[in-house]
Amino acid sequence: MGLTAAASGGGKTAFWCHWVMNGRYDDIYPIPTLYFSSDSDTATVGVRTAQGVFGCTQDEAEKRLAEPGGWEAFHEATEHVWWDFQVAPTLEHMNEEIEAYAIANGEYPHLIVVDNLMDVDSGYGADEGSNQREALLWGASKARETGAHVHFLHHVTGENVNGDRPIGKRDILNKVDKRPRIIYTAWQDPEMPGYLQLSVIKNSNGSAKSDGSLYVSIPWLPERAWMG
Repeated sequence: MGLTAAASGGGKTAFWCHWVMNGRYDDIYPIPTLYFSSDSDTATVGVRTAQGVFGCTQDEAEKRLAEPGGWEAFHEATEHVWWDFQVAPTLEHMNEEIEAYAIANGEYPHLIVVDNLMDVDSGYGADEGSNQREALLWGASKARETGAHVHFLHHVTGENVNGDRPIGKRDILNKVDKRPRIIYTAWQDPEMPGYLQLSVIKNSNGSAKSDGSLYVSIPWLPERAWMG
């Protein structure tokens, strides 16, 4: 189980939508994915994903989708992804959706993305921290049960709410860094426009720096939903 944290609009959804669209086992087989998108609706995700599919701006993507066959091209490019747009999904709802995926496809998804942790309703009401820790416990259990990699997207707090400097463990909202096996943080260096920095701040099986100083710079054109 993993987690990616960033400021609002800091690139975490952009990175994971790009990964979901382009991650493959080989030249033929994409990674079967279940994507819980409680933070964005069908139209928003559709346009954002279409930008990556068509390699165009948001306005151009909206026009392409409005043309005859536009949505068919989108569905063809994303046929390996099962989208769920439930607002504030409960753990019961997500369990049912995973089982529905397995019944429809004959296997569990290989990747489960929860976008994002703050929106999950774990049954603790207004106790945000307990809600999130329970959701992560659920994610760890689901990873063992299904064999999938379960990945949560999350927000940051403190000095790094602007997302313009390395983001470390101390900046993760509600300090929910104990359970994930790997944690990334996404941020943007003002002196490197056109790039997204992705730090590894926790890694049970490899290198990491808790202060966010171990990172890779990824070419990024957000206006075209493109990453290099």
